[in-house]
Amino acid sequence: FNKKTVPKFKGRGGTAYGPAIDKAKELEIDAIIYVGDFDSCDTPNDPNIPFLWVGIDSRGQKPPGNFGKTIYVNWG
Repeated sequence: FNKKTVPKFKGRGGTAYGPAIDKAKELEIDAIIYVGDFDSCDTPNDPNIPFLWVGIDSRGQKPPGNFGKTIYVNWG
């Protein structure tokens, strides 16, 4: 690290949900339960298997995919 050099950042937030969903489909699992804050940097495709989105402290934000069922969990 050099104080005179400004670091370059890649990303800056948001989860890429698609890769994990694609991998689960590839593994031919029976269902997916995806837990997150729904801050997404992608729009995943419907894997056409039972799917549950669990929103954690998401302040009611909608899940990044337009499929499955959604529940919200608040810790406090």
